[in-house]
Amino acid sequence: MNKSAFKKPLKIAGYTLAAFVGLLLIITLIINFGPVQDKIVLKATQALQEKIPTKVHIDKIQVNLISQAVSLQGVEVEDLQHRKMLQLEEISADLKFLPLFMGKIILKGGEANGLKALIVKPSKEEPANYQFLIDAFKKKDDKGEKKEKKKNSAKRFAVDLSHLQIYDINVKYNDYDIQLERGSYTKELSGNQFVILQDGQAKWDATTKKGREARTVGIGLLSAVLTDTGEKLVTLRDFRYQTNNHKPRKNAHKPKRGFFDMGHLDITADLKVTLNHISKDSINATITKGFAYDSIMGMDFKDLRFNIAANKRKAHITDLSILQKSTSLRVTEADINFPDKEKGTGLTYSTKNITGKAFLTDISRPFAPVLSNFKLPLLLNLRLTGSANTMEFRNVRVYTEDRKFVCASTGIMRNMNDAQKLSLHFEVIDMVAKPGIKDKLINQFPVKKFMMRQLFALGTLRYHGSFDILWKKEIFRGRLNTEVGNINFEFGIDNEEKYLTGTVSTKDVIMGKLFEVKDLGAIDCQADFKIDISKARTLKMRQQKSGKLPIGSVTAQINDCVYKTSHFRDLYATINSDGALAEGNAELRGKHTALVVNFSLTNTEQMSKMKIKPGLKFREMAQ
Repeated sequence: MNKSAFKKPLKIAGYTLAAFVGLLLIITLIINFGPVQDKIVLKATQALQEKIPTKVHIDKIQVNLISQAVSLQGVEVEDLQHRKMLQLEEISADLKFLPLFMGKIILKGGEANGLKALIVKPSKEEPANYQFLIDAFKKKDDKGEKKEKKKNSAKRFAVDLSHLQIYDINVKYNDYDIQLERGSYTKELSGNQFVILQDGQAKWDATTKKGREARTVGIGLLSAVLTDTGEKLVTLRDFRYQTNNHKPRKNAHKPKRGFFDMGHLDITADLKVTLNHISKDSINATITKGFAYDSIMGMDFKDLRFNIAANKRKAHITDLSILQKSTSLRVTEADINFPDKEKGTGLTYSTKNITGKAFLTDISRPFAPVLSNFKLPLLLNLRLTGSANTMEFRNVRVYTEDRKFVCASTGIMRNMNDAQKLSLHFEVIDMVAKPGIKDKLINQFPVKKFMMRQLFALGTLRYHGSFDILWKKEIFRGRLNTEVGNINFEFGIDNEEKYLTGTVSTKDVIMGKLFEVKDLGAIDCQADFKIDISKARTLKMRQQKSGKLPIGSVTAQINDCVYKTSHFRDLYATINSDGALAEGNAELRGKHTALVVNFSLTNTEQMSKMKIKPGLKFREMAQ
């Protein structure tokens, strides 16, 4: 076949295409010609101002039929109070070409740059400042015509986005300032869809019970992927949450207090999420990788993973795992019921078994600096239930890896919304500390060691009782079973006045074994004590006198005491210590006379070297 037979049709097609492109180019040039531009802008603004009762301004409209794009530059729209509600440096739309000739507009992409928006909604009852725009474009025909027009409108306009770009977005919504550097949407031919938000943040002032608090939420990168198979993946990097109540931190000039302060948070986090299902009212997701830390507070989560299924009423969490620097925790299941104003119910939650290995040093900086050296691992098992104001600890079991220390207990925390009324109560059902673990536990704390020999002499300890942590006060009570006898006690720590006070009683403690005094046997007595725990006061005394003893006083009533083969009853004793020297006396009171024993010591580790001086007093003198 002659090749020349194809040349003529091809030339005709080529000339036709070139003429068509040339025509489009000419039309584009005419549309974008200055005088024509002015008329187009004037007509567009007039049409908009006829539709909406406010000022509309457009600097320039550009139409490119070759690239199938329309752009508007310098757009401004005022609200009814003559405030600049919307400002745009430039907005453009990419359209599909061929449907234009059939009277149909299909939006395939767009770009917005330099958006500034002012959104004002004074209250729930009052309309937002943009409501007039929605009202202006509502159809006002009767129901039949409206339905038909809506149907025709849907035919004339459609969205088939393949790309969208936004840059330099600034939105002010009431007290919220929202900024976004860049956002994009892309849909590939394969069907995969990508959404990316970069460098965004929102700032606002919140009103709390303690005053105004500045808050900031920011993101470095948020990317979402919807694959052609329906899988939804979300990655969040450099998420940041900050609070500032413009007051000193709670631990300012308080070295014993941790850095945790809700008024001064600076949390940075990364997350990877698989969205199994998401709708307007519910979500089902898996956190496959999580990381969060606060550099000032010291709270650090190296890894956080869990599954969550939630709606407006409740959330169900499974397979929650938390890894800090050394601590690892696992929660099999947890349920959260959200507050419901209509039903008048508040927040509640509950968990099944929480298990893990805890290193208390991991929480020392935010909550308790005294635990900074507590590196002995503790295994734990417990369940939690609670509300916004209470937290209950059920089936609590804490133990060391060698099982030399085991503690079973239950507890409750109340009034969590008020620091001064906050209380923590624990019932210790059973606690056992075997030889070899007591000194390890004490060594985890930076404290001075007193009476360690007496502690070792007690042998295996078994305790049951309770304790309360209150506002600037702790109270401990219970019964201590030891290898040298049993002790009942109750003592309190006053953190405001800085004193340790309490009562101790026993009926069978063998004092000779406890204090290495060979001939001293069992004792039946009760004693009250008051020990100075103020660092400032004790430091002053030690600088003056030095010494290795606690500073305080003890008064005791000895109902029965065995020394060698003799029993002594109705003894009354007092001890006063200034830190360097402890002096005391014991009186054995008769009908008319009192046998007095004065004693002194400088070191509890050397009780056998205690100085003793007996004496005799007449009762009248003793009184």
